Amino acid sequence: MALQVARADNFVSRLQEELKQCPALAGRKIETINLGVEGFTIDQQFLVLRDYGLSLSPNFVLLQSNSALEFNPSSNFSPHIVMRNNGVSVNRTYAEMPGFKARASGAAALVSTAKRL
Repeated sequence: MALQVARADNFVSRLQEELKQCPALAGRKIETINLGVEGFTIDQQFLVLRDYGLSLSPNFVLLQSNSALEFNPSSNFSPHIVMRNNGVSVNRTYAEMPGFKARASGAAALVSTAKRL
């Protein structure tokens, strides 16, 4: 997401400029798109890619994660990916956990926004 740096200085923008200088890509249109969302787990990033990002018809996808934390469903109220024999499914049981509704409420969003200001 890189909100702490100017857009021109973030990884995605700098990657675009570097790729434009690559002789192997000469004459090709190079466009990088940043779909980063603060606090998203790798599972949530995958869902954004699957449900939106792939509609942009990318030629190449780089998925970067800065989180070294293990997924802990008791403290991370977010969807996660479950591999099944017939493919991938999304586990959304977090929505039934105690505390999720309070953290997902409008009041919680207001408090979170106020803390950032």
